[in-house]
Amino acid sequence: MIFFEFGSSGSVWYKKDCLAEEGIGIVTMTLSDFELHPLSADTALTTYRIFNEVKLQHSLRSSIWKFRDGSWQMFFHQGTPTERERGIE
Repeated sequence: MIFFEFGSSGSVWYKKDCLAEEGIGIVTMTLSDFELHPLSADTALTTYRIFNEVKLQHSLRSSIWKFRDGSWQMFFHQGTPTERERGIE
């Protein structure tokens, strides 16, 4: 299984894109409302909010992690833009 992401920009990123020399960039962000949702003994879903301090953009984030070869690895990530920060229902 190879990592991929649906970015809040609408772009699709793959592991090779993230590891490329130019990478996907570094941005100052604030993380809030982090929650961990176990799906099985070796798989978890994380959900949280991000505020991009450069673009002044809020987004909801989710990631799927698997415990593999002795460590947790992210296999999927999605960022969904929101107009402002609201509670997760």
